[in-house]
Amino acid sequence: MMITTLVVILIAILSAAALWYLHDMQYRSAHATAAMSVMDKGGLLAKHLAGESVVKEAGVGSEDWSGFSRQIRSLCAMDDDLQYVSVMKDGITVFHEQRDSIIASEEGLKSNAVPPDLSVGLSRELLGIGNEVMPVVVFSTRFTDNDGVDRTIEVALKRGAVQREEMASADTIVSMFKVSLLTVIISFGVCVLLIIWMIRRENVRESKRRQEEHLAFAGVMANGIVHDFRNPMSALRLDVQMLNKEANKQGDACDLDRLKELSERARITIDRMDKVFQEFLYISGPSRDKREKSDLTACLKDCVALMKPRIEQAGQTLDIEFGTEKIEVLAYQLSLNRVLLNVIGNAEHFAGKGGMIRVLVSKMKDEAVIDVMDNGPGISEDDLSRVFDMFFSTRPDGTGLGLFLAKTAVEKSGGTIKAMNRPEGGAWFRITLQVA
Repeated sequence: MMITTLVVILIAILSAAALWYLHDMQYRSAHATAAMSVMDKGGLLAKHLAGESVVKEAGVGSEDWSGFSRQIRSLCAMDDDLQYVSVMKDGITVFHEQRDSIIASEEGLKSNAVPPDLSVGLSRELLGIGNEVMPVVVFSTRFTDNDGVDRTIEVALKRGAVQREEMASADTIVSMFKVSLLTVIISFGVCVLLIIWMIRRENVRESKRRQEEHLAFAGVMANGIVHDFRNPMSALRLDVQMLNKEANKQGDACDLDRLKELSERARITIDRMDKVFQEFLYISGPSRDKREKSDLTACLKDCVALMKPRIEQAGQTLDIEFGTEKIEVLAYQLSLNRVLLNVIGNAEHFAGKGGMIRVLVSKMKDEAVIDVMDNGPGISEDDLSRVFDMFFSTRPDGTGLGLFLAKTAVEKSGGTIKAMNRPEGGAWFRITLQVA
């Protein structure tokens, strides 16, 4: 979310910069357009005045120049930008009319044809009026009168005409820029506020989600403890019952060796329960251990010894084939014991009374393969894809955590576990682990 906020702010800055650049470009364009408009006006005015008969004809009298003067005054009355008009003959000024000496007149300007071959020159001058200096733009047109004498007419416009010409456009541009900038600021401000609100909402949700995850994890841990303690507790109960039965025998009927065997098995079961406690304490905390070499044969023997009372009581046959080669795997020791106990315990349950359980250990290249098979009803096709899901179980008293935790432990050790059915009937679980 923080990155998103920074990206939005960056986009807002870029948008404002682009908007400012566009405003500057529009202002420049308006200025250029205004300048061209003033130049066109000055050029057309110079050409128009050059076409007047009093200007282009020789031998005109003072009365004619008076009429021309009235026309210039009318122009000045209509156009505040016109500063002066001069007519020169061979470099000598023969007529000059300036705004400061002009009296407004209602007489209009006569329309005359503009000579098409006239060219207009452009220059800038500083015009002194009293104590002030006024910058003007002078439009000059050279032509030849009827006597073949060179004449020049100059029309001076105030430079402020450009500013006045572009003022309307500039005001519109500034207004549009302010509205656009305000829109951008409001839009991105709303976006930033929305992102801040989303961040706060997400933080609240994250806090609730963590609490829910902690509760869910606590429930999974509790169910896992119940599941993992059910097998050793059942074995311990059987051993204690047989120990009590043997101890109640009178005299020589009591077999001390049997008592020692049963008490030792009970002690081993309690030790394994303590290891399960340690495992769950380890799982509930941060991971600190590493995979280590584990003797697969010794691990299987320990697990079979723990399961032996239940297997014997169910009248089942357990067939184990280790092979002659010692196999060591890279795994988490406690997790590996848990995997084997859960998978063999699952086979013991579904094999039923008088059933058969077979465990095969082999080596294929760099992998150790453990096959656990039984002759029970097998796994239905619909359940094969869900057998390792959390809380999924087909046993009435099952928690749905045994095979899920087994799969988690195997994958944590870098191995795989797969469920399938034997061709002759029964379930078949294959566990592969990396050989040390």
